[in-house]
Amino acid sequence: MREKSGAGAYYVSQNGARALLARAETQAAPVDAFMFGVCRLAMAQVEPAATMQVHLLEERGFDVGLSTQT
Repeated sequence: MREKSGAGAYYVSQNGARALLARAETQAAPVDAFMFGVCRLAMAQVEPAATMQVHLLEERGFDVGLSTQT
């Protein structure tokens, strides 16, 4: 399995959420680094992707009816 972190969407188990909350008050990092580096949560990925960021859908020709700003 290749590493494909990127905050499209995450499912977090109850135990995983507890681990994140326990460290959130004392440690900080970008979300991917925090979840998989600081907290060392286990990761799996669904292929094909169950969710996609709007800009990726638009690049593939989908009209999603949303506007985004960066």
